[in-house]
Amino acid sequence: MAFAVEVGSARMWLWWNRICMLGPMRVVVDWELCESNALCMAAAPEVFEVRDDDLLYLLDEEPGEELRAKVEQAVRSCPKAALTIIE
Repeated sequence: MAFAVEVGSARMWLWWNRICMLGPMRVVVDWELCESNALCMAAAPEVFEVRDDDLLYLLDEEPGEELRAKVEQAVRSCPKAALTIIE
């Protein structure tokens, strides 16, 4: 992923990587798409929880970098593509 940054009158393209982060990650759930399949909870139980009422609960909207790999796995495993990470 690339993004443009204005530097004086020039535009520079910077490439995203795990070292160059724009800020903390934020987890967003599209509640219209979510079916509470609990696959996200299996990948990142510190962030997602499906309770006895069969609803998904987002436990940590801005998890730390130490949970990034788990959250990314949760996003990939969602069969409805209801999860997004925003930087």
